[in-house]
Amino acid sequence: MKKFFFILLLSFFLSGCWKKVDDIRLDENPRKAVLSGILKAKDSVTVFLGRVVGIYEDADNDYFLPDRPVVLFDNDILVDTLMHNVSGFYTSPYQIAAGHTYRLEVDAGEYGRLQATTVVPPDVPVHIEDSRVIMRRGDSVIKITYRIDDPPGRGDAYMFELYQSHPYHSGESVYLYPLDISDQDPQLQAEPVNQHIFFREGLGIILSDQAFDGQHTLVTVFYNRLGGDFRLPEVMPHTWHLDRYFYEYLLYRCTYTSQSDQIPIGIMEYMNPEGNVEGGYGFVGSATIRVDTVRLH
Repeated sequence: MKKFFFILLLSFFLSGCWKKVDDIRLDENPRKAVLSGILKAKDSVTVFLGRVVGIYEDADNDYFLPDRPVVLFDNDILVDTLMHNVSGFYTSPYQIAAGHTYRLEVDAGEYGRLQATTVVPPDVPVHIEDSRVIMRRGDSVIKITYRIDDPPGRGDAYMFELYQSHPYHSGESVYLYPLDISDQDPQLQAEPVNQHIFFREGLGIILSDQAFDGQHTLVTVFYNRLGGDFRLPEVMPHTWHLDRYFYEYLLYRCTYTSQSDQIPIGIMEYMNPEGNVEGGYGFVGSATIRVDTVRLH
């Protein structure tokens, strides 16, 4: 009897929570295009052009925008018109140069006109101070110490990755094997830099120069030996000098969920609050990459 009375009383209170909803309206998808890409010094050009994909839209729908005129300017000089390939991307064999300013202009038809500008960072001001295999916390790890000679007055950032070359079974060619960071606490000589370190699996260590603008800074990063062939005495540090837009995009990826890898790029770029595409969504960033080969001690 008490149980029945309790259920009756609960239903009485809950009945006051109901409210009739006559109409539900969802905002329509903005009919805008998405432009994104990374221009790398001493490399050719590849960018993505698509449309905004709705949250409730079938992800299998085609979100590429083919056969639109995409033109490239180098220091305000028109240098090429990108070609649309079968993979859905726009490409050009034009070689990007460090220190130059590039602008992409797109006529996306019913999705409007887009424009994005990026200044490719100059050569990477990073040098390898030390490289060795050591014992740390009971594990054998690779220790790489970088020296950053950061130029003053620029809003750039840096990213560190480490690779090791592995021969194929035939022994006739090699591929690069990425080595994971053993932990997420690189040691820094300048303590304030710690708050400007970011890490995400697959992206390496990312550093903003806000805390050491115009200073010489040592950064030590430890890498796992797991998976590597340490009979090979050499490793290949890849150091990226990032422009502001590429850096902001990487921060977005660092803070976003891992599910972003399964979301169509149209949705991902639309959700990205940081971008430099006028008339649409997305970002066009740039980077200069330095590749060293060092021997482990």
